[in-house]
Amino acid sequence: EAAETIATIDAAWGVLLPKLVEADEELQKVMELAGALGEPAGPELSRVSGRLDQARQTVRVDPLAMVGTDGRTDTTVVDAVLTALAELRQNLEDAARLRREYADRIRAVEDSLALIEEAVAETRRTREIVQVKILSAALPEVSDPVPALRDRLAEVAELRRHGRWAEAGRRLATLEEAGADGLEQ
Repeated sequence: EAAETIATIDAAWGVLLPKLVEADEELQKVMELAGALGEPAGPELSRVSGRLDQARQTVRVDPLAMVGTDGRTDTTVVDAVLTALAELRQNLEDAARLRREYADRIRAVEDSLALIEEAVAETRRTREIVQVKILSAALPEVSDPVPALRDRLAEVAELRRHGRWAEAGRRLATLEEAGADGLEQ
């Protein structure tokens, strides 16, 4: 029975230790990315790091706790940590990409806003001409989305000034969509 227990522990370590090493390496990459961006570690990274520490401690102290009744090693906890770290890393990589592309993307949004302003002005001119030609015209007013979009653009710039690249990226993406929608209208 002792030999069987030792074999089970050895098998568990054989499965779990490489995954823990992989998770440690991924955690290091995430922390380096966050540091390079000046992004705070944040509660999610702290939570995931804590879960990794807990899994590491369990494997070190009681590896049998991670072996199911069927004798198979349960990697669910470590796999969940790896998945969470991969998501954090992707978010930080997106933020780093935004940081590199920021000026071009902001310029594109500003160009879209200028086009929307031109379209709104042209629509208003056309409305006035039609209203003069049709005396009893009850034409709807032409709405101007540009001021609200410019306010949102200023919010993105403020987030960038504070080094909050991940949040700036999410807001800029929705602003780019809103600009495209405005051009279509």
